[in-house]
Amino acid sequence: MRWYLLTWTTYGSWLPGDERGFRTYNRKLEVPPPERYAKDESVYKPDKWRWLLDYSKQMSKGEVCLNVVQRDYVRKKISGIADEKCCSVKALHVGDRHVHVLIEIGSIRIPQLVHLLKGSSSRGLSELSLTGRVWARGYHIRPVPDAAVTQVEKYLNNH
Repeated sequence: MRWYLLTWTTYGSWLPGDERGFRTYNRKLEVPPPERYAKDESVYKPDKWRWLLDYSKQMSKGEVCLNVVQRDYVRKKISGIADEKCCSVKALHVGDRHVHVLIEIGSIRIPQLVHLLKGSSSRGLSELSLTGRVWARGYHIRPVPDAAVTQVEKYLNNH
């Protein structure tokens, strides 16, 4: 597999306990709702985890939401770094609270690439009046088989 789908979120968005479901910090449980955290119940019940969401919100400085100018900056920065590191971006979506990148990775290691993408864009965003932490810790990566690349590309372009 050559292609990967990288995803990360802005700081303070999609916190543990979110009604849409959430991942654990150790990334071991990746089952989407309703099965996520439903060991003893047949349906995921967000109210059961409301305390964790409330606690998470108290601990964060608030949700980071990127405006149009900031999203455009992040798109350009990701494309530039990918070119510089001999990676090929097939599709890219920068939303107000998350980023998706369908990318073919060259010789660089994935953690190093993500560190560069998040770090460089974060430093540049500080010049666009977005101070403090921009991105949440971590990222999600999924290998994309060649047969599914077109489908993922369409999804991101229509997102």
